[in-house]
Amino acid sequence: MKTRKTAMLILFLFAAGMVLSAADADPQRRRRQRHSDRHKCHRMLSRIVNGHKDFQLYEADGFRFAMIKRQNENLVGLFTADYSQVEGYRGITNCLVLMELNGAVKEVKVVESEDTPPYVKRLIREGFLDQLVGLKPAQTAEVDAVSGATITCDAIRDSVVETLQAFLQIAERVDFSAPEPRGRTADCKVIAVE
Repeated sequence: MKTRKTAMLILFLFAAGMVLSAADADPQRRRRQRHSDRHKCHRMLSRIVNGHKDFQLYEADGFRFAMIKRQNENLVGLFTADYSQVEGYRGITNCLVLMELNGAVKEVKVVESEDTPPYVKRLIREGFLDQLVGLKPAQTAEVDAVSGATITCDAIRDSVVETLQAFLQIAERVDFSAPEPRGRTADCKVIAVE
């Protein structure tokens, strides 16, 4: 009888450990933690917009965005992983969406991807991301997927569309027409992230 109780206790502790381990391994929680690191965002921006001399990361009412100055134009940059958790074949592909101040997509760059690297490289090489240029918020994205990477293409398209929807919410709060972005109302604080 005592052996049976001991075996049941061990089984219970093992099951409890598995449940706690699974809760700690929640992939969305890990992604949120990973993408909340401000220094990492600065490094990603530096690497991706290295041709752009000037950029600054901002936060406004919990929304994160970058202002990027390139030659004679100002662009807004948003990381898709901040606003979308659409999973591709193996996970999330985080892109930086560079937009004109009216919200039209100017450029999309892959920052990091949990999907199979050869397929991600192939869809970049075959111009899939170029199909998203010109897309505006609330517009339907009609794109041709790359054969063999359809799930990844669909996930990137959907995450860009969700990010553009988030841009509309940011634009309601933030005035981009000034040299430095500022809140449209007194209670909206736009904070430059160091």
